[in-house]
Amino acid sequence: MFERRPVVRDVMLEVSEVIIDHVLGRFVVSASVDNNWSVGTGFIHTIGWNETLRSISEMYRIDTSEIMKYNPDLIRVDRIPAGSELIIYRPAVQKE
Repeated sequence: MFERRPVVRDVMLEVSEVIIDHVLGRFVVSASVDNNWSVGTGFIHTIGWNETLRSISEMYRIDTSEIMKYNPDLIRVDRIPAGSELIIYRPAVQKE
């Protein structure tokens, strides 16, 4: 469609920069912190024989509530069958 057409203007900006410039030039952007995200590492832990939620939380140095938060299907915490898989997530920055 544009073959053999002259270049009207060569802009050396990324599209994201053009959008940012447009928004910042016309609107006031106010930022607020709502702590709705975090950075960390996550992986799958396969439950071994005789492991408990407490022993797993101690192993990874996280609260049992954090394990429960990322494993909503974990209902019976008194017995977790061996071979079950849990999501283990550790935030990069620990809350004080």
